[in-house]
Amino acid sequence: MVEWHAANGNHTLSKILSHGEQWKEVRAKITPDILSPKAAKEYLPAINTACRHASLDLAHFDGDLESFVPLLAFDMFSAVALGRSLYCTSDRATERDRRFVESSSRAFSIFGQMLQEPWQRWSLYRKLDDWIGIGGGIGDAGASGKGKHSSFDASMREAWELAQEIVREEEEDEGSSSTSYLAKLAARGELSHGERAETMMALLQAGVDTTSYITNWILIHLGEDRRNTRDSNKAHAFVYYIHFP
Repeated sequence: MVEWHAANGNHTLSKILSHGEQWKEVRAKITPDILSPKAAKEYLPAINTACRHASLDLAHFDGDLESFVPLLAFDMFSAVALGRSLYCTSDRATERDRRFVESSSRAFSIFGQMLQEPWQRWSLYRKLDDWIGIGGGIGDAGASGKGKHSSFDASMREAWELAQEIVREEEEDEGSSSTSYLAKLAARGELSHGERAETMMALLQAGVDTTSYITNWILIHLGEDRRNTRDSNKAHAFVYYIHFP
C-alpha cells in the first residue's frame, strides 16, 4: 500500500503509513483533533445522528448485517470527517458518494485478501485475479497491447479521485459543518487541500474496516448475552430479530 501511494504521488499518505521522522512529522499535524478523548467527544453528536438515521434503514437489509454494518461504518466515518452522513445505508446517498463507497470497499477488500494470502499474487492459478489484473500485473501490457490496471489499482484510483472531489466540495460549501475533522484540519492551516484529501483516505483505510469488525462483534456478543436481565434480554431479542425477522 505504501508503494502504491508513493508511485501515485500521494506523499502524505505514504508518510502516514511509514515510520521514523517523516511519520512523526505528519502525525503531529493530523492527530490533535481526533485522538484525544476531548476531541473524540465533540464528534459524538454527528456519529449518533448518523447511527440513528442508519438504524431506520436496517429493516431493508432483511437481517443481512454483513452488508449493513460496513455501510454503517462509512456513515459513521463521514459523520466525523465531514460532519454529515453519506447515507450509505439508504437510497438517499448521491450517485457520487455511492461510487466512492463502492470503489473504496472493493479496493480494501482486495487489499485485505492480499494481506491474508500474499503468495496468491504470484500463484500459478492466480486466485486473486482482481489484484494482478487480466493480461498481466499492475502496469503490464495486456493482450491488446494496452496497459491494464488491476481492479485494486482501478478501484483505488477512482476512490482517490472521488475523495478529492468530496473534500473540495465540502471546503467550498459555506454551509458545511465547522466542527468536522476536515474543517478543523483546514482551520489549522498546516496541510494543503491535497494533503487534507490524503488524510481523509488514510482515516478511511484505518477506520472503516475496524469499525465494521467492532460493530459486528458487539452485535454478536449482544446476541449471545445470557445474563437474563431486562436490558440484556431486550438486546438479545433485538439482535435475534435482525437475523431472523
